[in-house]
Amino acid sequence: MEFFAEWTDAYDEWTQEIESVIDAGDGHVVVTTRQRGRLRGSDSWVALRVGFLYTVEKGRLVRADVYTNPEEALEAAGLRGRAP
Repeated sequence: MEFFAEWTDAYDEWTQEIESVIDAGDGHVVVTTRQRGRLRGSDSWVALRVGFLYTVEKGRLVRADVYTNPEEALEAAGLRGRAP
């Protein structure tokens, strides 16, 4: 939660929409999101597609790795070449 608080702190407005969720097996899930934010004190907006590789154990999220693009998250999960 601290990570996301820091991640969004630079924005007056920020949204995140889930684009896809892929079960990568062995307790791993790849999630692709589209993020959009308006920089604090500005009229400028930025947009970003991000890939997350989540590790789940016993139904609980135990790790989240963030990648600057979905393809990197898929590759880290062993799903190279699969479209997000």
